[in-house]
Amino acid sequence: MELPPGLMDLTIEGITPDIESIVWDTVEEYEYGLVLGQVTVDTELMLEGVMHKSDYYLAKPDVQLSEDLNDHMVEVSLYRSAQLVFDARRESEEAVELQFRGTNAPESNPHDPM
Repeated sequence: MELPPGLMDLTIEGITPDIESIVWDTVEEYEYGLVLGQVTVDTELMLEGVMHKSDYYLAKPDVQLSEDLNDHMVEVSLYRSAQLVFDARRESEEAVELQFRGTNAPESNPHDPM
């Protein structure tokens, strides 16, 4: 995921999943109903961070000003698409346990305009 230069103290402030993009890939099946897998979902992430004002002016319009912190620094927000990856565990018909593994670049949709 490409981020503007000079962006510091980055936090994820919001995640909007695309429910239609959820994919379960079975990795291994065991006796008694235990299934291990990997789950992916495309998302839009709302990110916040701080940057020097000089970096902010170069990064516009990719980032939006959230707050002017002082003479040198600003707080900014930006949005990025990402595919979240989780390790998954399901026993019988019980709930699925997920553990966050990382991110991938989002899958391209052939119907999206370039």
